[in-house]
Amino acid sequence: MLKLERARSGNPVGPIAIIGLILIPLIIAGGMLLATWQSDTRLGRVQAAIVNQDEAVELNGQLVPLGRQLAGALVEGDPDDAEAPNFDWVLSDEADAADGLASGRYAAVVTIPESFSADATSYAANDADSARSATLDVKTSQVSGIADPVVGQAIAAAAQTAVNKQLTEEYLKNIYVGFNDTGKQFQEVADGAGKLADGAGDLAKGLHQTSDGTEQLAGGLAELDTGAKGIAGGIRDLDKGVGQFADGAGELARQTRDLPVQVGQLADGARQSAQGAGELADGTAKTAEGAGQLAKGIRDTAKGAGDLAKGADAAAQGTGELAKGARQSAGGARELAKGARGVADGTTELAKGMRQTAGGTKELAEGARGVADGAEELAKGARKSAEGSRDLSGAAEKAAEGATDLSGGADELKAGAEKNAGGVRKYAEGVRDYTEGVAGLDRGLNQYRDSMEELAEDGIACPDEIPESACPAFKAGFKAGAGAAVEGLERKQDGNPSLIGLSGSLAEGGPELADGGDELAAGAKELSTGIARLVEGVGGFAEGLQRLAAGNLGLADGLEQLAGGGDQLAKGSGQVAGGIDQLAPGLDQLAAGADQLAQGSAQLAGGNEQLAGGLDQLADGGDQLALGSGQLADGTKALAGGLDQLAVGGDQLADGTGQLATGTKALAGGLDQLAAGTGQLAEGMPALSKGIGELAAGAAELKTGTAQLSDGAGQLADGTGQSAAGAAELSQGVVQLAAGGDQLADGTTKLADGLADGAKQVPSYTAADRTALADVVSTPVTTERPDQAFADSATTTFLAVFALWIGALATYLIVQAVSSRVLTSMKSSVRIAVEGWLPGVIIAAVQSVVLAVMLRVLLDLSAGQTAGLIGFTLLGGLAFVAVNHALVAWFGGVGRFVSVIMVVLATAGAITAAVPAVFDVIRPLLPLTPALDGMRAIVTDGPGVSSAILSLLAWLVVGLGAGLLAVARRRILQPLPAEAT
Repeated sequence: MLKLERARSGNPVGPIAIIGLILIPLIIAGGMLLATWQSDTRLGRVQAAIVNQDEAVELNGQLVPLGRQLAGALVEGDPDDAEAPNFDWVLSDEADAADGLASGRYAAVVTIPESFSADATSYAANDADSARSATLDVKTSQVSGIADPVVGQAIAAAAQTAVNKQLTEEYLKNIYVGFNDTGKQFQEVADGAGKLADGAGDLAKGLHQTSDGTEQLAGGLAELDTGAKGIAGGIRDLDKGVGQFADGAGELARQTRDLPVQVGQLADGARQSAQGAGELADGTAKTAEGAGQLAKGIRDTAKGAGDLAKGADAAAQGTGELAKGARQSAGGARELAKGARGVADGTTELAKGMRQTAGGTKELAEGARGVADGAEELAKGARKSAEGSRDLSGAAEKAAEGATDLSGGADELKAGAEKNAGGVRKYAEGVRDYTEGVAGLDRGLNQYRDSMEELAEDGIACPDEIPESACPAFKAGFKAGAGAAVEGLERKQDGNPSLIGLSGSLAEGGPELADGGDELAAGAKELSTGIARLVEGVGGFAEGLQRLAAGNLGLADGLEQLAGGGDQLAKGSGQVAGGIDQLAPGLDQLAAGADQLAQGSAQLAGGNEQLAGGLDQLADGGDQLALGSGQLADGTKALAGGLDQLAVGGDQLADGTGQLATGTKALAGGLDQLAAGTGQLAEGMPALSKGIGELAAGAAELKTGTAQLSDGAGQLADGTGQSAAGAAELSQGVVQLAAGGDQLADGTTKLADGLADGAKQVPSYTAADRTALADVVSTPVTTERPDQAFADSATTTFLAVFALWIGALATYLIVQAVSSRVLTSMKSSVRIAVEGWLPGVIIAAVQSVVLAVMLRVLLDLSAGQTAGLIGFTLLGGLAFVAVNHALVAWFGGVGRFVSVIMVVLATAGAITAAVPAVFDVIRPLLPLTPALDGMRAIVTDGPGVSSAILSLLAWLVVGLGAGLLAVARRRILQPLPAEAT
């Protein structure tokens, strides 16, 4: 029968000790399993404190108390799993939390600092310099359970992760909303670019139309330039002619300034002459009648003188009758003497008047001839002036018609220039708006590209709880859309420039295009101003020509009237001069006859006086009759001769007075006509003088106007030349501008297409998409949370291996590894060794079966797994017994100490992999390692069972061999070392 000896005393080992050896490892393993099994479900019994010092912040008008939310998240636990393990969190203050940590009442204390909300939301300002992370202060108790602080930190970290996830989700949602807004804005930019392309196309069409119009304008201005030069030349000639005309009109005005007064005096003289001529005609008519009567009387007297001579001859025959006849003759002689004296006096006065009239008629004839000559010259000059005025009026009318047509054309040209200026001004404004729009588009695209590049390069910083290996996946959501946007902006298609390059080119060319538009607008404005001045000059020129034509017509009418009056004056003056010429010889003869008549009348008077004296003597004394008769005969003969001469003079006087009467009648008629003509001339002279004055003033104004017109025509010619040259340059510029408009239309169309394609490439997310992406990107990597703080398989297998090793160690703490009678025993060394192994084998076998059954129940293993586990556990227990037997057999108490070190090293490496590097070298060399690895492989159906079995078999062989050698060594006679206690 096998007797077991105690290791220290050598006394036999009783059954109670054997049962104790069997139960001690099982109690250790079972107690530890009982304490740790589903310990997570009892975390509510562990208290932890929360000290919330956070001050809420206001973000976008909304209060954000993140500290309170974190505290609530810690207290409430996992909202998705109400049964998830959690501490009994207590809201506390700093003093209570410190006391709880010191006493172990609180396993952990989480302190939320005052700036937690401010720091956690600092990223909202999008300022990298001011952004900072919020921190939590987690402290664990030094006197609480070993695992409680770790679990508390894990729970606090989970709450921190939840808050980070929530903030990150909101941030990402805003970013995805920003993508949507960016896409919308990009589409708006694309739509705007499309409208810009349409506008550029319309602009190109308008520029082509403008090009055609400018070509027509250039052609019309060239023709206008030619016509303007011709007009300028004609107006210069006109200016010279008008200058000469103005000088002549001024000289005519000066020469005819006194003409109305002179013509008035002439009219007055003509009236007086006509009146005197009428009176003279009446006097000469009466004189002619008297001369006829006188001639008749003289003839009668001559006849009477003949009869008297006969009577005197007869008187000699009869004195009686003679005395009677003498008395009668004396009376008749006296009467005749009176008549003769009256005739003598009248003829004397008549002779004087005739002489005065003859002298006046000579002067009158000379004046009439001068008037006639002046009137003829005046009529000729008036006719020439009238013809020149009518020609000038016709030329002025034609020039006025041409000026009116020119004014109409100039008005149309002005309207066209104003429309052109308005169109160019609108074009310049459109180009300026386009330039600003292109510059804004270029700035916006560059800012957008920079922001997208920054987002594509930097993305967003990974949260602390995300491993570095997961950061690329975390940033991929940000970089994908940003990279696509940048690529769309910078991509070149089919040799065409990128959107950024095209917008930059458009922005660079915009100012030059705007400057060209401004210069074009300024040129159009100057052209419009010059044309407006041209229109004003042409209008004034036309008005001056119309006034000149009207004044020339009035002047021509006055000159015609003046010419007609001059003709009448010349004709009347000629007639007056002719009549006067005819009257002058008659007046001379009449004056000579009157002198003879006066002499004869004086002689007759003397003779009659003598006759009267003789008759008186005859009457008084007949005695003297003979003498008197002789004397009377002589006297009567002389009287008869004188009377004959007087009769001849009377006839001559009658003829002269007849001629005088005829001449005075002609003179009176001519003077009447002269008076009428001079009256008409006098009546027309104020109008003529006024017309000549107006003609002179109009000619002066015409000269000034034609000078201005000449200057304006020169300016017009210069302006039309410059306008024609500018229009040609404008036409070329508009052609180039039209080509640029086509290129602009093509470029803006490509820009619109590129922006539309880029807008399609910008991602758009719905609310559900944003929520899903934010959830995934904020937590790109997730793990299935274990149901317990410690893995069941890891814990149970560790405790099983630990219990087996402790059982083997405890066996040789109680039982001697080598019997104390080894030297005296007759048994072989193998048998002695087997007897040393046997108690450990029995205990290990019982423990292996019990532990395998416990693992079967706890881990719900299959039958195969249970059978394999029993066999492997038994192999492990045997290996552990062999190793501990050998250690104690060889080294005694030191061997037991080495066994304890081995279990400590194996336990440390099994509890956590975060051990010093030396453990990684030692752990594979320990016998507990293959036992633990193989047992875990069996319960988890994992690999490594075979290698573990081989390793345990090796350790078993090594232990058995070492133990056998130790027994054999003990049987050699030598001093034994003292056994350690």
